[in-house]
Amino acid sequence: METRTLVTFLKVVEMQSFSKAAEALGYTQSAVTIQIQHLEKELNVPLFDRIGKSVSITHYGQEFVPYAKDAVAALNRASNFTLSKEYITGTIRVGIIESLMQNHFAEILEYYHMNYPNVKTQLNIDPVMNLETKLLKNEVDLIYTLDYQQRDSNKLVLWEKEEEICVVANPRHPIFEKEEVSLKDLVDCEFVMMLRTNKYRQMFDSEMSKIGHVVEPFLELDYTGLIIRMVQRNQCVTVLPKYIVEKYIQEGSLKQIPLTDCKMIQYRQLVHHKSKVITPLIQGFIDACKEMW
Repeated sequence: METRTLVTFLKVVEMQSFSKAAEALGYTQSAVTIQIQHLEKELNVPLFDRIGKSVSITHYGQEFVPYAKDAVAALNRASNFTLSKEYITGTIRVGIIESLMQNHFAEILEYYHMNYPNVKTQLNIDPVMNLETKLLKNEVDLIYTLDYQQRDSNKLVLWEKEEEICVVANPRHPIFEKEEVSLKDLVDCEFVMMLRTNKYRQMFDSEMSKIGHVVEPFLELDYTGLIIRMVQRNQCVTVLPKYIVEKYIQEGSLKQIPLTDCKMIQYRQLVHHKSKVITPLIQGFIDACKEMW
């Protein structure tokens, strides 16, 4: 059983296509077909169903994936255990949402570049839904997002941290004259909000819908920096992750509205596709994230 055959198998699983796997690996389609046939003969089980022009992995193929990944990863470690990080080259593609990019992510990039100076990093800044699509299409290697806890069997969470989603206003807002504040007290407030495609915006909209109200912001945008400035200077309210607004709350230019009937929690996550082969440069990025967090 040759390592290159295992790599080909994993690439077919990842791309869900013999022809796309062949293109990605620089092989002919017939070469990929022959490698998979030899592997199936060696294992004595069918790894893929071939129905018409479509290819789908069988139950045997699904069970074999972790063994193939372990074997390839072990070989990569053995091949590179004497290789200095400064000689590792390539490009890593990371998807990230805008709010997390502004929250200490520069330190992670600097740490990673210091350890892997010849690896290029491509950042894809997008809403969570777009990043998830790119991950499934193999257009990014990892995504760093804020979302609900993962329930998708195609994704593996490498790291996760609970984050509070909070409602904030400037300290002079009349809402703070109330001893207790509930969701109903927000109905008459002016809102400036992230776009409706944003996951924590959707969470807040869902909470407000429970009391029969639809939030209609006077301004919607996809940039947290401008939202914060608008709230600091005006009598309006917004909803953002606590990690974004914490320093402004501490300095006194924003204040969290303590809701008595609502607590919103999402999860900061580093995620990769279950079929993604973790190369040394991807593992290095994962290690850098864990080290800096």
